[in-house]
Amino acid sequence: MKIVQYMGLMANGCYAVVDESNQSGSINLEEVLPKEVMANFAQTVGKFGDLIIGRRTFDLFPSRMPGIEMVVLSRSPLKYEGVNVAASPSEALSLLEKKGFETALVGGGAQIVSTFLSQGLVDELYINIYPLIGKGSTFATSENFQASLELIGVDKLSSDIVQLHYRVRR
Repeated sequence: MKIVQYMGLMANGCYAVVDESNQSGSINLEEVLPKEVMANFAQTVGKFGDLIIGRRTFDLFPSRMPGIEMVVLSRSPLKYEGVNVAASPSEALSLLEKKGFETALVGGGAQIVSTFLSQGLVDELYINIYPLIGKGSTFATSENFQASLELIGVDKLSSDIVQLHYRVRR
């Protein structure tokens, strides 16, 4: 199975940190992420027809994306119709393979990106670079890993947002 990672970074290479003081859980990703990135993400998810995300990202989603085979990595149960839950990347990939998918799209923040990359599971990456420099987080892994990448495309999503498309060298 081919695995494609979709992610966004600030210009200083960090992931934006969602305000942890918001206790209501009412953060709207459409207000946090640029509209061009949200449109590109929706288009990419539609192209693949599936999406693996972490629990925290799932909780921030503005909608449940009907028609998309969604798998949430979580150790606790979820009760949403049409949403699969997996405890590990291998379980998530197995669920999609059993449903006939040949490519899996992985989205989310530092934790899920690090998990898939450190396990050598990623074949391609789409990295959106936002015109922002600020406090953020880096890869959330304690494992020491490195991935060599080959640039296979560059797109401008807006006048100041660039999307880099890489293939992971094996």
